[in-house]
Amino acid sequence: MNYVNIPIRVIVYIILGSISFISSAKVVREPNRDEREIAMAESALFWSRVATVSEYGRRACETNELACSDDRAELGLALIGGKKSIASIHALVFASRYRMDGALSENYVCYILSKGRIIYSELKFMNTTNLEKKCLSEFDARKKSNQRLFDGVPSNQICSSSKEISELRTALIQGLESGERCNDGDF
Repeated sequence: MNYVNIPIRVIVYIILGSISFISSAKVVREPNRDEREIAMAESALFWSRVATVSEYGRRACETNELACSDDRAELGLALIGGKKSIASIHALVFASRYRMDGALSENYVCYILSKGRIIYSELKFMNTTNLEKKCLSEFDARKKSNQRLFDGVPSNQICSSSKEISELRTALIQGLESGERCNDGDF
């Protein structure tokens, strides 16, 4: 038996094992700037809604107006709506999972209509059930870590139902097909 070959074999096995371990490890990619900005904007949409419907949030906002200004959701929507990336197109369509009232809802419609045909297929083929599930999942995860803030807040005050998302989608598609637009000063 050749004892010199045994250590070489062991070394070869170690190297091959290390290579297979390294190649099977998952590569974690850091989000790029666009993705980080979109995530912050989506977070602003979510948390602004929570602050307005939560008793605890409303009390906190009354004592510290700067912490809870209504413009956070509008700024988040403006950031997503003003971008021209593919990720922002997806995020704009997917923002329909959040319940939006009043001026925010009107601005949302205007941002969608301003995109024109670019956003049409994304709207047409979006899965409303998955969007509702995504929002409910976000709601549940955030509620676990912020129980006090979510006290007495039902998920349907934050998340749109699949039916509501579907109705909005239909109206938006009709608006796009008819060439409807908002005036520049509207949003």
